[in-house]
Amino acid sequence: VAGTIADPRDAKCADCLEVCPVDAISKSSCGLILDLAKRVFCGKCADICEKKVITFTQEHRMTVSDKKE
Repeated sequence: VAGTIADPRDAKCADCLEVCPVDAISKSSCGLILDLAKRVFCGKCADICEKKVITFTQEHRMTVSDKKE
C-alpha cells in the first residue's frame, strides 16, 4: 500500500504533521512534503485528513525501476 498526497497545495491544515509518529511529513511553501524513506505506512495521516489530501492506494510505483539508480 502506497501513501500519496493528491495535491500538496491543497493541504491547508497541519493535523497530519502532528499525528505522524516518525515525522515523515513536513510543510513547505509548496505544500506538504512526504518522505517515503521515513514512512511506516501506519495510516494515521490519511485517517485524520478531512479533505482526503492524503490517501492510501494499492498502487506501489517506485521512483526508480533499476537497482543501479
